[in-house]
Amino acid sequence: MRTFSSDAVALGAVRLTVAPADGTGRRSPVRPADVEALWEDEPLPVPRTERERALVYAVVYEAHDAHHRNRAGAEEICALMNRYGLAVFLRRRGAALSPVEILTAHNAATHAHPAWRHRPAPMEADVLVRAVRAGPRASAELVSAALDLLPGRPTASDDGAGHELRARLGRAAPPA
Repeated sequence: MRTFSSDAVALGAVRLTVAPADGTGRRSPVRPADVEALWEDEPLPVPRTERERALVYAVVYEAHDAHHRNRAGAEEICALMNRYGLAVFLRRRGAALSPVEILTAHNAATHAHPAWRHRPAPMEADVLVRAVRAGPRASAELVSAALDLLPGRPTASDDGAGHELRARLGRAAPPA
């Protein structure tokens, strides 16, 4: 059995977590053996994206902090990932979120959206725009994100959503 650094285990767990689930939509927990199998043919796994780097850092930091020591085993890292999912680590690192992710993060708590919590897979854009339109107290950030999701931003075919959201955003903007 090959020994991996905490960073390599965390990166493998991140990649396995964001991989598409099976046909049922359910994901089995990530195990150290799964990470080892992932890295079987790759001698030096490295993060490919800034988001992966941020997630690896957050997961390893949490594992170190939770056990009050400067190392974390594969079991500990996989257990953290399986318990909390990735969304919490994205928020802790302050990772930049896309408009659909901003709205999903806001709505996932109220809709108990497990795909966001664990993978983080965003909700459907039209559902998110409808939620903002239905929420009279949506913040300027949420209204702006919803506007960004409208196809072809200002169009006449958006059933008034664009006009309504732009008007709300104008009212929410502080005076210059």
